Amino acid sequence: MITKSTLFAILLFILPFSLLAQTSMNIGFQVYPAGFVPTLQGELNLNSDLQIFGRIGYNFTDRNDWGEHDEEEGGGVGFGFGFKTSNILFDRVSLHAATDFWFMDIDWTTYIPCEPASASCGRGQRVESEIYGVSEIIVLQPVVGINYRLPTFNRLIIEPGISFGYEINIHTQGEEVGDGAILLGGIQIGYSFKAR
Repeated sequence: MITKSTLFAILLFILPFSLLAQTSMNIGFQVYPAGFVPTLQGELNLNSDLQIFGRIGYNFTDRNDWGEHDEEEGGGVGFGFGFKTSNILFDRVSLHAATDFWFMDIDWTTYIPCEPASASCGRGQRVESEIYGVSEIIVLQPVVGINYRLPTFNRLIIEPGISFGYEINIHTQGEEVGDGAILLGGIQIGYSFKAR
């Protein structure tokens, strides 16, 4: 498994090279039912309607009981890459496809309910005991989505969007934790190095 220090070294190596070739730099914020993801994203225009992008970020999650356990929460760093194509459906509308990798630690809790005949449960008590643990996971998260670039001043970028995809736990150290379909809404706020 890749350690956090190794991942950090990889990101420090990749980031300066990606910054040299940027068309724009954005700060992004995405929310989904179980979490929040801030990112730093750079884009490079291949032509007037096609861009590639790379990003780094942190995935905060609180899944409650939507996972494999009664409570799952945690987070971790990650990076991703993708492409988007503009002006396909309407002016200022773009479609994108991306893949992110998240390296996360998930704290989980499983509640053991009281059985009616259990001597260890008091009157009105619902939980007999709790089991705690931490799972380290690598998540592959492919998504597709649509963005709309708002009219702004010359080089300012404000671009809300929505994405749909799937979280796949491709490596788990510890107990299995939740994955599955994901819907994200967010916004990119940034600066274009080339006048539009």
